[in-house]
Amino acid sequence: MLGEFPFINFVMKRNLTLLLSIAAIAGIAFVALVSRQSNSPTQTSNQSAGAATQSQKQASSAKLDADAANKKAIADATASISRPAPAEPADVEHVLNRKLAQSGEKMDIKIKRTDGREIKPIVNEAGETERVQMDPSETVTVSLNYPEGLPGQKVIVAPYDGGKVNGKAATALQIPLDENRNLNFEFTADENLGRYQVSLDKGGDSKNFRTWVGPKPRLAGQ
Repeated sequence: MLGEFPFINFVMKRNLTLLLSIAAIAGIAFVALVSRQSNSPTQTSNQSAGAATQSQKQASSAKLDADAANKKAIADATASISRPAPAEPADVEHVLNRKLAQSGEKMDIKIKRTDGREIKPIVNEAGETERVQMDPSETVTVSLNYPEGLPGQKVIVAPYDGGKVNGKAATALQIPLDENRNLNFEFTADENLGRYQVSLDKGGDSKNFRTWVGPKPRLAGQ
């Protein structure tokens, strides 16, 4: 009967062809969608694995940096412990006196200045102390110890080149050792700049306590 209506027959065939085309496109789209969804977990897994690998590399690098920093800190600390302290500027007289052993009876000497500083000058083989710097008219306390001496033994203390011992100028004082073989006296410098000495005579053992007043005298070649 449809053959009696050729126009309608044409339209129906045309529509059927269109429907088949649409169905085919839909099928292709469906297959593509399914394929994409099936690939998506693999891509996500690959991305996650890549991120994990990168994190591991960063963590490993950070650990290496931390280990290197710790090793450097330990090396620096060890070096600072074993490194000798910087040497003080050389004092020719000081160095010379250290090399020259004290002769005669052993004597230890300590000087206490008015500002509270204590100085322990070295006594050389000639029985002379290093020169102790003083200010004009300054009074220092001199403490002596004779380890080989006897309590009650007297030491003759006499200033020459000026100055005063226990407030007395140009006077030799006899001061006995106490029970610990020590004796103390005060020495006062004059106002004049220059070098001063105090002789210390104990039973024939002679030594000199030496000072200077004012700027430290220059040594030859300085």
